[in-house]
Amino acid sequence: MIALMASAMMILIVSAASPIRSENATKLPGNLSTIYQGEFIEITGLTPNSSVLFYKTDDEGSIFVIYANETGYARREVSADVAPAGSYNMTYYIGSPPGTKKSAHITIVKPKLKIKIVDEKGKEITSTTIGQPIYINTSEVQLPAEDYVEIKHKNPYGHVHIIAEVSVLELSNYEINTTNWDVGEHSIWIETVPELSYGLDMKADPCAITILYKNYIDTGQSPNPYPSIFGTHNGTIVPANDITASKIFVYPCVGTGGHAEYVRIWGNGVDAHAIWNGYGGEDWNILHFNRTFTLEAGKEYNFTIKTGSYPQIFHEEVLETLDGSIVRCEEFVDANGKRHKWIPAFKIYA
Repeated sequence: MIALMASAMMILIVSAASPIRSENATKLPGNLSTIYQGEFIEITGLTPNSSVLFYKTDDEGSIFVIYANETGYARREVSADVAPAGSYNMTYYIGSPPGTKKSAHITIVKPKLKIKIVDEKGKEITSTTIGQPIYINTSEVQLPAEDYVEIKHKNPYGHVHIIAEVSVLELSNYEINTTNWDVGEHSIWIETVPELSYGLDMKADPCAITILYKNYIDTGQSPNPYPSIFGTHNGTIVPANDITASKIFVYPCVGTGGHAEYVRIWGNGVDAHAIWNGYGGEDWNILHFNRTFTLEAGKEYNFTIKTGSYPQIFHEEVLETLDGSIVRCEEFVDANGKRHKWIPAFKIYA
């Protein structure tokens, strides 16, 4: 007689940048210690009608100027045309005319707005299946952490919408849900929000990502895998999508060697089988079919799965899989000869 085996969220608060990078002349360089090309800066408290001069430290002939008005206020866009990236010495005047000369050191940085689309492991990808999350890699983004960007998406039909508006700090590894996306080529890119990014107005080149039908049939793990026992499962599968398959994996109960020993899938022109090769190697519970085959969406296929040890079990007759396929148990005969309407937890894939 064979025995049945029974068995704080962190809230991140980010202050949005303003339309202009601002500082009072008495506190320079302060908020102007690092300036990104394309930003707007303003300085208050300067000597009226004076000039603020920026000298590039490795090229004294490279100068750009900001002029203060009669109230001591100066404003300018720091564009790449007038301010190449690098280190600068800044001279300015404070107090009543003629004013007291002051100096400060600043850095001007060339902003970068290049993203990559990656999977949950951080690997760059150009395609995935419907429902799989994708993430934004910001390793090549060079912007202030407090700046804000819009994540934009264009679907295969040309419709553009905003997925989210987030800070650069929150953008890193931002998860995008593709559950309701259409099959086909999509584009993802980011754009700065000028009014929340010191006036910086930039758009990244789009990243193309192709969404495919789910190329697998996966029951997922059983939420209640016990009681478990090995035996022979017979039933049918109706795929939700066309899939190409060459392997099958049976989910074992934790701490056991649950596996499939023999699998056959047949019907509608398909007849493939797989035989277990024992516990040797890292993929001991993955069986390889004798041929690669295609299961077509909406067609019914028969299966026989003979299991060993303690596989995870769904104790139900009909199951909708994670990919939307339907698995039906005709009969499960366990190692003791008892009959059930149970389905093993498995994944069929290429």
